[in-house]
Amino acid sequence: MNILAIDTAGPYLSVALAKNDKVIAQYKSKSQRSHSDELAPSVGKLLKKTKIKPKDIDLYALSIGPGSFTGLRIGVAFIKGMNLFFNKPVVAVPTLDAMASMVDAEIVCPIVDAKRQNVYTAIYQGSGCRGQGTGYRRIIKYSVIPIAEILEKLKKEKSVMFTGDGVDVYKDVVAKALGKKAIFTDKKKWYTAADNIAKIGFRMYNDKKGIVRNLAQLMPMYLYPRDIQCVRRQQK
Repeated sequence: MNILAIDTAGPYLSVALAKNDKVIAQYKSKSQRSHSDELAPSVGKLLKKTKIKPKDIDLYALSIGPGSFTGLRIGVAFIKGMNLFFNKPVVAVPTLDAMASMVDAEIVCPIVDAKRQNVYTAIYQGSGCRGQGTGYRRIIKYSVIPIAEILEKLKKEKSVMFTGDGVDVYKDVVAKALGKKAIFTDKKKWYTAADNIAKIGFRMYNDKKGIVRNLAQLMPMYLYPRDIQCVRRQQK
């Protein structure tokens, strides 16, 4: 199975081609340039490098968020365009799941900065198995909540591994709340990449999870803070 995976959820674009769960070519942007400028050319270069034709892609795997609103829309639009021509299955990979899968720890908590003291987050139990996308289990729903609230939920744990760009923003807050219980990944593991999305996408497809049957339903995973949700309800 030929898999095209893209990740536009973070500041760095990445694209990968895989045969089943083995990545055969990948591209990772080294700068925070516009995903819209780089995405199509980088896919074209990988296809040319591997001599795989667009029609021979069997599965699209997409990092679906939460993350950059603009980046997620670019990724979704690109995959929808490809699917319009070639009509191949799509797997939507939650970005927080992909982040957790890159870490080996008993309890993993990805935190992505959502501004105003909020983070996109979830809590996972078990081992991430170094990017294989297996061995972990999400134990709370995907949320965007105040950093203080997620830390309160974690106080009972013996140790927690934190990853994501929220570490850069909230490391001191986390350390003050949890002390030695808090462990932090290095910056190299803060962001997901398409090679990992490809592996997880392959597993999800085989497990019949995350497959988008109706392309109109392929949407970025947008999460909103409760205060914004309240305002929206009042405006209706």
